[in-house]
Amino acid sequence: MNYVVIVFTLTIVGGGAYWLISKNMGKPSINYSKSTLIFEKSESWGPCSDNEKCFKKTLVYSNGRFVLEGEKDLERNIGIKNIDRFIKAIKDSGVIGKKCEGPTALDYEATYKIYLDNTITTITFPNCREELKEVDNLLQSFRE
Repeated sequence: MNYVVIVFTLTIVGGGAYWLISKNMGKPSINYSKSTLIFEKSESWGPCSDNEKCFKKTLVYSNGRFVLEGEKDLERNIGIKNIDRFIKAIKDSGVIGKKCEGPTALDYEATYKIYLDNTITTITFPNCREELKEVDNLLQSFRE
């Protein structure tokens, strides 16, 4: 009798696990309907006079919202296709979860924060500069 109960229980648990896994397969990892921050880049440079803005903040959201603050203020929707390209560039760069550590520059500072794959990856310029080249190129194209 105990054998039947054990087999029955394992069948139910195994079937439930299979159903949960197969239900979530093929779904995008990003919820585009929410405005979730996926990328942030803060930059500052100097020396600056009192009437200059010597900083820039770039924000990219999963729903296509692109925000630029500081030196020039801009907000636009870059579309889901561009978000997909941007996420692919980040993932292809290999920086998610990578330790990008080293010296910093004296006259320019940039901090990248990537919020993907349930992790927050923080990178300080000039570390991982080569890996982030395509990401920076896409950011530049979104500004234009």
